[in-house]
Amino acid sequence: MKTLKSLIGLCFLIAMGFLCQAQNPVKDKSKLTSEPLERSGFVPTNENAQSGGLADAMQLKGTSGSPYLFDEWNQGTITMKDKNVILGKMFRYNLYTQQMQFISGEDTMAIANPEEIEKIQFGGKTFIFTSYKAQGKDGKGYFELISDGNCRILKRWVVLYHVVDDENLNRNAASGEESNFMRDCNCFLQFGDAPAVQASHNKKEFLNCFNEDQDRVSKFIKQNSIKMKSESDLKAVVDFYNLTHK
Repeated sequence: MKTLKSLIGLCFLIAMGFLCQAQNPVKDKSKLTSEPLERSGFVPTNENAQSGGLADAMQLKGTSGSPYLFDEWNQGTITMKDKNVILGKMFRYNLYTQQMQFISGEDTMAIANPEEIEKIQFGGKTFIFTSYKAQGKDGKGYFELISDGNCRILKRWVVLYHVVDDENLNRNAASGEESNFMRDCNCFLQFGDAPAVQASHNKKEFLNCFNEDQDRVSKFIKQNSIKMKSESDLKAVVDFYNLTHK
C-alpha cells in the first residue's frame, strides 16, 4: 500500500508539471508573470481528511472532490496595487498547489507576482494575497475575501491529499472523477496590515483579538445570542465591529 501511495503521489506531481509551461519571470508592472506549478509548503499532507487549522479554530467542514475551487475556468479581473486593471483572462484556483492559474495562449500558467496584486475577482468571489500566522508559522497565501473593513474576514481554502482504497481508486479513474482530494477551509481575521490569524470559537480567545473593544463586542454577542460556531456568526460580529470603525 505504501508503494501504491508513493506511486500515486509521484504520478500526480508529474502530471501537474506537464500542465504548466514554465517561463522566466519578467517583473513588468501590471502584467501577469508565470511560474511552474509547485506544491505549497503550507498545505499539510495526510491520508486522512482533516483541517490544517489550529485546535479550536472556526472551521468549515471539507468535502471530497476536485483540487480546484471551481472545476471550470472563469473569466475574471485583476486589480493591481498600482491600480491598473487586467481584463479578459480565464482563471482557476488550484487549492493543492495554492496557486492562481490563468490561460495564456494554449498554456496553463501560474501567477508569479501575487504580491503586486490588490485583488482577483472571478466566479463571483474576490481573492487577495496576504500574510498570515498559523500553526506557529508565518506564511503568505491566497484568501477569499468574505467581509472587508478595519477587520477583514478571510477564508483560507486548502486541499488535503487523500488516498482511497483500490476499488474506489479504479472506479474514480474510469469515471474521470477526482474524489481523492479533500477540500477544507478555515476562517481568518485580519486587522489592518497585520498578518491574518485564525478565528477561534473560544469566546475568550476570540474577544482578545479586539483589544480595547472587547467589552463592546462581548455585549453585542450576548445581546444577540450569538454562539460563534459558524461563518455567519463571525460575519455578524465583525460587521458590527466595522460599523464602529469606519
